[in-house]
Amino acid sequence: MYKKLFISTIILTSLYSSSLPYTMYAVSVESVGDIVSADGGVIIYHKNKVYKANRAVYNTKKKVLELFGNVKVITNKSSSITDYLKVNVKDSKSHTNKFFIYDGNSKIWLRGSSYKSKNGIYRVKNSEISSCKVKNPDWKILFAKGKYNKNIEFVTLSRPTFYFKQKPVFALPWFGFSTVKKRKTGLLRPRFGINADSGFIYKQPYFYAPYRNWDIEFTPQIRTNRGIGLYSSLNFADSKFSKGSLTLGYFKEKSSFFKEKNLRNKEHHGLDFYYEGSHFLPSFLKSSDDEDGLYIKFETLNDIDYENLKDVNIKSYNKLVTSRLNSYLKRKSDYFGLYAKYFIDTDKVSNSDTMQELPSFQYHIFTKNIAIKNLTYSFDYKFKNNYRREGLNAAWQEINFPIKFDISLLDDFLNFSFSENLYYSKINYSKLAGKNIDNAVYFSNYHKFVLSSDLTKKYDNFLHNIQLQTTLQVPSFEHKSGDFADFIDINKERKNLNFSINQYFYDKNGFDFLTLRSSQIIYLDKGKKEYGDILNDIYYKYSNKLSISENTSYSKKFSKIKKIQTSINYKDDVYKFRLSHTHKNVPNEKKVNYLTTDFSTNLNAGFKIGGELNYDIKNAFTRDWSLWLYRDKKCWNYKITYKESLIPIATSGGAKAYKNKGIYFLVNFANIGGISYEYAKDNIVDSGVSDE
Repeated sequence: MYKKLFISTIILTSLYSSSLPYTMYAVSVESVGDIVSADGGVIIYHKNKVYKANRAVYNTKKKVLELFGNVKVITNKSSSITDYLKVNVKDSKSHTNKFFIYDGNSKIWLRGSSYKSKNGIYRVKNSEISSCKVKNPDWKILFAKGKYNKNIEFVTLSRPTFYFKQKPVFALPWFGFSTVKKRKTGLLRPRFGINADSGFIYKQPYFYAPYRNWDIEFTPQIRTNRGIGLYSSLNFADSKFSKGSLTLGYFKEKSSFFKEKNLRNKEHHGLDFYYEGSHFLPSFLKSSDDEDGLYIKFETLNDIDYENLKDVNIKSYNKLVTSRLNSYLKRKSDYFGLYAKYFIDTDKVSNSDTMQELPSFQYHIFTKNIAIKNLTYSFDYKFKNNYRREGLNAAWQEINFPIKFDISLLDDFLNFSFSENLYYSKINYSKLAGKNIDNAVYFSNYHKFVLSSDLTKKYDNFLHNIQLQTTLQVPSFEHKSGDFADFIDINKERKNLNFSINQYFYDKNGFDFLTLRSSQIIYLDKGKKEYGDILNDIYYKYSNKLSISENTSYSKKFSKIKKIQTSINYKDDVYKFRLSHTHKNVPNEKKVNYLTTDFSTNLNAGFKIGGELNYDIKNAFTRDWSLWLYRDKKCWNYKITYKESLIPIATSGGAKAYKNKGIYFLVNFANIGGISYEYAKDNIVDSGVSDE
C-alpha cells in the first residue's frame, strides 16, 4: 500500500517507540510503507533534547531515526553539530561520523571523526578537546579514543597528546578530568619537579570523595635520588557548625642520600590534626547571646623534614612546632576556658626538657553590680600546669578579684573610678631530682584610681575625638613565701602612674584617616621615679588604598628605642605593595632587625608580576625571596616563580640549613586541570643566624 502526504505548512507528527515519544515538526512529511520522510526545518522534541536538521527519515518498523544536513542536538547543558546522525529510538543509541559537541557548563568543546552514544555516554575516536576558541585554539588535546559521560560529567582520554599553539608539548598514556567544579573521586593535578639533590620528583594525588561530608586525598611521591613517601589527608565536616582534617605522612630516605647528607633520621614521619567548631555544648547555651567554641591544632613529627617534604614548593621556616587546644563557653554572666599548648623544638634531639602548658583553665565572671549604685565586681580564676618530662614542673593558680566604684562628674565631662584589687597566686612544684624547692604563695591587694574623659568636637572639615586617661595604682598589702622559679611570672604590681591619650580623626564622610595612641607609665616605688617605656602608635590612611603605620617603644631607662615597627600598604585594582620593617633591641632578649616586602601589579593582556622578600638585616642574609609571572588567558593560565630560601634541616651533627634555589611552573587548563613543575638545587650552608 502506498500512501503519500504533503502539507505546505508546518505539521505535527508523533512517533512512538514503546514508552519513548518523539514529537516532530516539519514543513512537509511523506510516508511510504514503513518509511516516514520529513523535509524543511525539521525539529524533533524528545524529553530534554531538541533535534534540528534539514531532513529526517524514520523507519517505523526498525524504530530508527536518521537526520541529514546541519544536524543539531540541543539540551539544557550542551549542544552538538554534525552532518549526519542515526538514532535508535528503542534505546536512544546514536552514532555519527563527524561531530562537534559543546558543553555549556564547563565551556569545553569536543570534535572528531566519529562518536557513538547511549544513555548519555559518548564514545569518540580520533578527536580533539579544548576550552579555548574553536579556531586556532591556544591549547588542545588530541587523542585516539575517549569517553564523555554526561551523567557523571567526566571525560577520560586514551593516549592524549597536549598541543600548545598547534605544536605538540607532551603525551600521556591516559588522562581524565571532570567537566564541572564539584567534589568527585579521581586523580588530581600531577606535580613534577627536578631537584639537583633529590632527582626527579613526581607526586600524583588521588581524591576519594564518597560522601558530601568527608573525603580523603592520597598523595604518594617519588624522589628518584632520595626516596619515596606517602601523605594522606582526611577532611570532614561532622556537623554544620564544625569541620576538621587529619594528615598522616611518611617518607623513607635512600641509604646513599641519608649517608651523604648526614641526616639525623632515615625516616621522616608525622601527624597533623585540625578541628574547629561551635555548638558542641548545646545544653549550656541558654540564650541566643551565649556561644561556645573549640579549636584544636595538633602536630607531632620526628624532625623538620616531615614539613619540608609535604609539598614540592612549600618549605618550613619555623623550627618551633606548636600544638594548641582552645575551648570556651561564653554566657551573659560568665566565661569558661580550657587551653593547652605543646611545643616541639625541631633543633633538639629530645624535647624532654621543653616546657609545656598541659592544660590551662580559666573561669571569669563578668562585671556585676552590687547592691550599692555604681558599685561592681568581677572575678577571674586561672590554672596553668607547666609540665616537662625532665626538670621542674609547676601547677600554678591565680585569682584576681577587683571591686570597683565609678561615677560621672561635671555633667559627664569627667569619669572617675576607684577599685580595690585582690590578687592570689599559689605554685606547687614537682619532679626536681637532687634539689629542695618549696611551694610558693603570693597574696597582695592594690588600689587603683582612674580619671578619664572622652571628648568629641566637630570642625569645618573633620571630626576630632580625644580620649584621656590617668591611672594611679598603689599597692597596699603583700605576702610572699616559698620559692619562685624563673619561669613563674606572678602579677606583682608596683606603685605607678600611667598616662594615656588616644585620638581619632574623621573626615566629613566618616572616614577615619588618622589614629594616634600614646601612653607613658611612671613607677613611684622604691622612693624614686622610674620611667617605663613610652608607647606610641600612629596609623594614617591617605585613602582606602594607601595606609602608613608605625609602632614605637622608647626606653627612657636605656635612652634608646627598644622596638619600632613601620609598615606601608598600598592596594588598588592594578597595584599591590607592602613594606614592613621591624627593629627590636631589648636587653636580655634576642635582637631583631628584619625587613619584609611583597608586591604585585596587573599588566596588559592578562599578565601579572610580583614578588616577595624576607631579609634579616642584623645577620645580613636573605631568609627567602621570589619573583613570579602570572598570565590568565581565560581558557588557561600559568605562573612561573623563581625562589631562593633558607630551609632548616636536622642532621646528626645538629640543626643546620640548606639554601634552596628553584624555578616553579604551574599551568592550569580551564575546567580541565593542570600540572606543576619544579627545578631546584639545594646546598647545605651555615644559616648565619645569631641569637645574640
